[in-house]
Amino acid sequence: TYQAILTLNGMNESNSLIDPNKTLSYLKSHYVASSEDSNNFGGYLPDEVTTLASLFSTYYCIKAISLINETELNKDQTIAWVLNRQNVQDGGFVDNTEAYQQKFSSVISSYYAFETLKILNPTLSKLSQEIWMVEFNFWILGIVIIAIGLIIAIPLLIWKKRRI
Repeated sequence: TYQAILTLNGMNESNSLIDPNKTLSYLKSHYVASSEDSNNFGGYLPDEVTTLASLFSTYYCIKAISLINETELNKDQTIAWVLNRQNVQDGGFVDNTEAYQQKFSSVISSYYAFETLKILNPTLSKLSQEIWMVEFNFWILGIVIIAIGLIIAIPLLIWKKRRI
């Protein structure tokens, strides 16, 4: 569907779609509108039987819809869904995976995510938000506790020495 719309658009024949509303309905039927499905809400499913939205299917649906009628896009939800696919460890993007599989960023997923964000937010201002989280580290905790202990102990020792 995307390739056909892109071809028509490239030949300046976008208006020659027999029924653009049916094409939009088909593309929008892949949109996950249920906010109860937190992993997929805002994304687009690749087909009717798949249960996980993917970055590539979201990109192709978003691009095709934007070529027909940009006002039909669900921008905020889709931007949030794409940004939730960002891997906090390396900054790349990750597609949904089943169960507890390790999620690794890939160049192709990052490409689709970036291009989707460019369509929905041309200035890419949404990418400037801080999303990084600090991982817990016992070494840092130990250093902080020792530093606090020294800050308390040194004045106490000085005070005790002066009293004697």
